[in-house]
Amino acid sequence: AHADETDDAHFPTVTHPGSAVLGAALPVAERERRSGKELIVAVVLGYDVMCRAVKAVDREWMHERGLHTASMCANFGATAAACRLLRLKPEQIRYALAFAGTQAAGLHTWREEQEHIDKALARAGLPARNGISAALWAQAGFTATPTIFEGAHNFIHSFSEKAQPHEIVRDLGVKYEILDTSIKIY
Repeated sequence: AHADETDDAHFPTVTHPGSAVLGAALPVAERERRSGKELIVAVVLGYDVMCRAVKAVDREWMHERGLHTASMCANFGATAAACRLLRLKPEQIRYALAFAGTQAAGLHTWREEQEHIDKALARAGLPARNGISAALWAQAGFTATPTIFEGAHNFIHSFSEKAQPHEIVRDLGVKYEILDTSIKIY
């Protein structure tokens, strides 16, 4: 979805949520035989979680250090979508999000690769895989820290000097991030 530059764009966060979120949601929905409605709800949730995570960290600070915010936060969106489709319980979802946070990786080195294959993997493929893995680990009973966003050494503060943790829940259930997304035109 991202390799051929036909993916979507969420302009407030300068990200491409669809390629990672759909990359996780579609195979899980198919495996679990979920309805189209359940798939759409999971995708909307995935967009919200990913974009809110990006808003919570300091994207500029991360960029200056060679960290790719969208790659790292896409793990959370992909995980949320997979958890919804797997119908995980709240505690399992917290563990899955913690697994997503511990898998967070993304360097701007993909900018140096001319074929853009590394870019597609970093921005979409790996976060989709990580999200599915995180949700399946939680479903299997694996446990993790339940405080990935609010604990002493949480994701947001670990990767940000100007953290905005309130962005995770700001207008939750009122404003949907997917509505600020459009298709890139190339």
